Amino acid sequence: MASILGELPEKDWLRLVSSMRSIRSILSKGEDKNITIRTHRIGDLGYITYRHAVLYQEEYGLGPVFEEYLLEGLLAFSRSEQPGTIWIAEDGDQIVGSIAIAGIDSETAQLRWFLIEPEYRGIQEGLPVDLQRPPCRPPSVQRVRVPHH
Repeated sequence: MASILGELPEKDWLRLVSSMRSIRSILSKGEDKNITIRTHRIGDLGYITYRHAVLYQEEYGLGPVFEEYLLEGLLAFSRSEQPGTIWIAEDGDQIVGSIAIAGIDSETAQLRWFLIEPEYRGIQEGLPVDLQRPPCRPPSVQRVRVPHH
């Protein structure tokens, strides 16, 4: 086994470790979670688009039009002068969810891009307390809209 693993390129090692974490996570049924929350950083907007597009295709049959909608919204968010934040949930170094508050105007914001990976839905063990009440309302925002699908 060591001779096989020793020959793996670094990118395959990373995939293997990630897969092993997924297996452990699924088998532990939430008992081995260490979820942390952070704000977004470089690369997250693309990843949010990717995971939403793939997951919504699998779960709801949505296709390229939905992916374009995501891309347009995230691009507008990144260029906006309005207040807003995206939070990323991670288990170790694996992104397992996202949610954002995106400014519409100076007094109104909208919750967007909410996603929890299927194997993390319903898990409460290991979730940090601040996940229950994130500071999602910037001081100038008077109203928060929640989209209905």
